[in-house]
This record gives sequence, structure tokens and C-alpha cells, in this order.
Amino acid sequence: PLARRCGAPDLQVVIEMEWDTRANWKVITENWVESYHHIGTHLQTLNPMMPAQDTWVEGEDPHVIRCHLPYRDSVVADIEGSEARGEHYPGFLPLPGLVASERAEWGLCLGLPAFMFLAVRDRVIWYRADPVDPHRTRWLTTTLVSAASSDHPEFPSWVAAETEALRKFHLEDFEVVEAVQRGLRSSGSQQGRLSHLDEPVWLLQRWLAARTEGAFPGKGDTLPRHAGAGQPLQRYGAAV
Repeated sequence: PLARRCGAPDLQVVIEMEWDTRANWKVITENWVESYHHIGTHLQTLNPMMPAQDTWVEGEDPHVIRCHLPYRDSVVADIEGSEARGEHYPGFLPLPGLVASERAEWGLCLGLPAFMFLAVRDRVIWYRADPVDPHRTRWLTTTLVSAASSDHPEFPSWVAAETEALRKFHLEDFEVVEAVQRGLRSSGSQQGRLSHLDEPVWLLQRWLAARTEGAFPGKGDTLPRHAGAGQPLQRYGAAV
């Protein structure tokens, strides 16, 4: 439903960025799907506009992890103010099909195990993983926007600005995941406890554990967890 509201089939690819990372695909996927790392890794880039402590994840699903990264209230007010005045807010033109709540957040969808789809108020970002070996992954980051954006006279300057912004926070990510990969190969590596903001990582690990037993996780029958409000989730067990 989110892809349809974005108008994904009619969007145009305007930015493609390729990455060759010295990290396992699971390390990168875990990093992508959780927002806890924004507190440190993206302290100056992403966390100011979408604080990690406000992110939340929907109940467990056998095939997808759905995360919500709400904008800070002041950012939403700036966006709405610009639109009310008929001014252009930085980025591309808004995607017309999104509802108000979707325009006020980054909506992450991880189609398990590694289909990464991100909907933002003005674009869709899709990630493609190409594992090379257990310690290396190639990635393609693809940005799609509406035809109205690509036809706008200011479009070239928008692409230049957004390409640089994407490059900046992705380099922050890949520096971290490569460090994690080095740590996992260390003889002193130990598994630690997860934060409540790491729930998507836990859900991914549950999916992988279920698949090794020939099953899928069950459908969570709880309401979404928001800002760390703990709720029990049922154990996997739906047989293939």
C-alpha cells in the first residue's frame, strides 16, 4: 500500500550511487533498519530532524519489518509553513499520494530478508544488496522522484544538493558497519544486549532463526510499540 501511495511505478530514477563495503550484508541491513545509531553516527545529519528516541516499529510480521522515523515537531512545522506560503521546502517536490502522517516521517520497509524500501515526503529510496563474500557487499542506492520534480527548472540544483547529502550520511553509515565487521572478526567479540530502539534488529534475527527451522515468525497481535513502550510479541512458529 505504501508503494502504491508513493506512485512508485511512475517515479523516475534521478540518483544512483554505488558502494563497495567491507561488511557482511546482515550487518549493513541491521544498521539500515534500526535508528538507534542515529544518536551517534548521524548526530549532525539525521538525528536533529528525526530523533532516534521517537522512532517506533510495528508489530511482528512474517515477511516485513515496518519502521517509522517521525520528524521533529519543529521540522513538521517548517514544512507545513513553507507549503502554506507556497514556498519550496528543500528537497524535491512532494509525492502527492502520501497521507499527512507519511509526509511527516521517514517510512522504512524491510522486505525480509534484504529488500530495503524507504518512503520520504518527496522521494523513494531503494537499496539493492549484492553480497560478494561473508565480509564484503556491493550496494546500489537508488533515489526516485516524481516527474513533476524532474521537469522543474530548479531540478539540477536539487539533484546536486541531495546527492551530496546522501553521500554524507551514507559514508557515516559505512564507516560504522565496517568497524562492526572488524569487531565481529575479533577474538574478543561478545554479544551484548539490545536497546529497545534496536527492536528491528531483534525482529530480523528472529526471522533468520525461524527460517533455519523451516518456519516464519508469527504475526504479532499487539499494537505498535512507540518510543520504547514494551509489549510482548509472540514466538515464531507458522510452519512453511
